[in-house]
Amino acid sequence: MFHLLLAIVFPLIWTNMPEANSEQASLSDKPIKLTAGSTKVLAIPSFAAETGPQCDSSGNLYFRTGRSPRTTVVLKIAARDDAATVYQVTDQAASESYFVAFHVGSQHRIAILMGGKHDEPSVYQFNEQDPLRVSNTAIEAPAGLSASSIQSFVILPNDHILLQGYFGEGTPDDKIGHSYLAEFAPSGKLLRLSLNKASEDVLKSVAQRGAKTEAAQGQDGMTYLLTADRVIVFSHAGSVDREIKLSPPESGYYPDVLYSHARRLVVGFYPSPVPGKPVKHALFQLLDPSDGEVLRTFETASELGNNLVCFSDEGLTFLKVDNRQLKLVSAPIR
Repeated sequence: MFHLLLAIVFPLIWTNMPEANSEQASLSDKPIKLTAGSTKVLAIPSFAAETGPQCDSSGNLYFRTGRSPRTTVVLKIAARDDAATVYQVTDQAASESYFVAFHVGSQHRIAILMGGKHDEPSVYQFNEQDPLRVSNTAIEAPAGLSASSIQSFVILPNDHILLQGYFGEGTPDDKIGHSYLAEFAPSGKLLRLSLNKASEDVLKSVAQRGAKTEAAQGQDGMTYLLTADRVIVFSHAGSVDREIKLSPPESGYYPDVLYSHARRLVVGFYPSPVPGKPVKHALFQLLDPSDGEVLRTFETASELGNNLVCFSDEGLTFLKVDNRQLKLVSAPIR
């Protein structure tokens, strides 16, 4: 185990006030403005991190950080004392591998998906208490399923591995333009592969989004996986129970983060960047996972920033930098 000693400012996206150009919308249609509640200053230096932070049921936070795909690691910040722990693939056999995505599953299990020299995927699972105890699973991927095509992955409670992504150029003609969902046994053996034709809008958002795992395991025992236009709900055994089709709260927004707490889901929608125009605010939908009903829609504020990192009893928690200090700011929701 080793600890992070970086002092690099976390890249923060500041929000703007919504433009007053929606006079036709009624007040009931407008998102609820979030306001800051509790604030906690983290007792660690600022650091650089990529999108896709995750949190577990204890409030521990996990980030991917590194200067390149070959040096990227997972950083855990403990909720109890802000202790920082790094999880890194150091296998000599993986010296030419690159980081694809990570997932924190049930019982705080940390898993990292790597791509090999020939773009072959493999999964490394870590012991939470001892990051040096690592198991490696080589994925027996079917033709065309490469590490670079994977959008997200999940380790289910039954230890099965789920990979979700999109087939692109260089794959068999009958697969190009399709999304895939592949389930593997703990040994890495392929159990099932399903394909769906993806729309042009979805493929465009996929190219912009990049690989990141946005998944949550709910109190109902289900696993919720965010994709480019929907949430796929898996049973404990790994079968698809249902899908929740997402409708962005405003045009030009795409779903990017997912959290679960107290039998509710929160999906964060972020605006597609427009060159030469200021960054817009992020919007968040509170969903009933049983039927996908949007219960409320929230918008962030400058005092919170856009970087949602957790959903808990305290509400929505954001990470921001203020005077070179890392702060967690929670906004209660009702």
